[in-house]
Amino acid sequence: MKIILLLIALNFASFSTSSAHVGLNYPIGDEEFKAGTTINIRWYIAIDHGECSWNIYFSPDNGYSWTTVAENLSKSQLEYLWTIPEVSTASAKIKIIQNNYIGIKYETESGNFKISAVTAGIPSEVNELNKYSLYPAYPNPFNSSTRITFNLPQDEQVQLTIYNIAGEKITSLLNEDISAGLHSIDWNAGGLTTGVYLYSIQTRNFSQTRKVILIK
Repeated sequence: MKIILLLIALNFASFSTSSAHVGLNYPIGDEEFKAGTTINIRWYIAIDHGECSWNIYFSPDNGYSWTTVAENLSKSQLEYLWTIPEVSTASAKIKIIQNNYIGIKYETESGNFKISAVTAGIPSEVNELNKYSLYPAYPNPFNSSTRITFNLPQDEQVQLTIYNIAGEKITSLLNEDISAGLHSIDWNAGGLTTGVYLYSIQTRNFSQTRKVILIK
């Protein structure tokens, strides 16, 4: 009886820990990244529990708060291209969670790494505020909603438009007079399919187009 109870306890303990089931290959901690660059998050299965999916989360504050990077990635996907957000922190972390059929969310997280930047979507140089700018969307890639930030050195009539990769217009986010300064607008692409999209700004004196990736 003692042996049976011991085996049950050991079995329960193996299901209660997450450290040995999923692991991170990159980032692992102590790296330094520049905001706006893209890295390849990579992880591995240490103990296979059959069918599963993956969620990825990002923390700028040593795990105190977490934001979603991606959800419900397939079991076979063990890497993910991620654009470093526009934040400035020395306490960033990535966390991978495995959702499996046994109902236990095994997870692993990186050590702290550094991101060199300022607030998301905001230029790091004061002189940038005197220029027309369309900044990288954040997050990118994104799951359903992303934020587009732009700067105007003077009051302008602004058109902000979304296109598919074929150049067909999807929606217009803005078509109105906008005051000088830094502005952000959220684009909810919940009704669209996975793919590459373009967001384009047009004023009397400036135009620019950038790419954004929607992943469902």
